[in-house]
Amino acid sequence: MATKEALVSQIKDLQRSDPSAKQAWTDFSDTQLNGVRDPNRQDEMTLTNFLTLFANGGIASISQQAASYRAAPATIQEKIKILQKSDPVAKQAWGDFADSQLGGMRDPMK
Repeated sequence: MATKEALVSQIKDLQRSDPSAKQAWTDFSDTQLNGVRDPNRQDEMTLTNFLTLFANGGIASISQQAASYRAAPATIQEKIKILQKSDPVAKQAWGDFADSQLGGMRDPMK
C-alpha cells in the first residue's frame, strides 16, 4: 500500500490535471467525508478507496448523490456557500455586499 503522503499527492495531482477528477473528489468529499475536502485530513484507506473508485468509474453514483445533496440545501446560508463555491462573480458580489452591509463578515454561517 502506498504511503499517505503518496496518496495525498496522487489525489492533488489528479485534481490539478483533470477537472472531472477534481469534481469527483469534491463529490466524494461532500457525500462520504462530511465535506472535508483536504486529502491530508483523511486516512490512507479513505484515499485508496477514492482512487480505486475513480479508476474503476465508480464515482458516477457518488456524483449523483452529490448532485441531489447540492440541489436541496436546507438553509439560505448553505445556498450562499454553494453559490460562492460555484460562481466567482457571485462570490465577489457576496463579498461586496458583506463588506458594505455586514461590516466585512463574509461567512454567511456566522
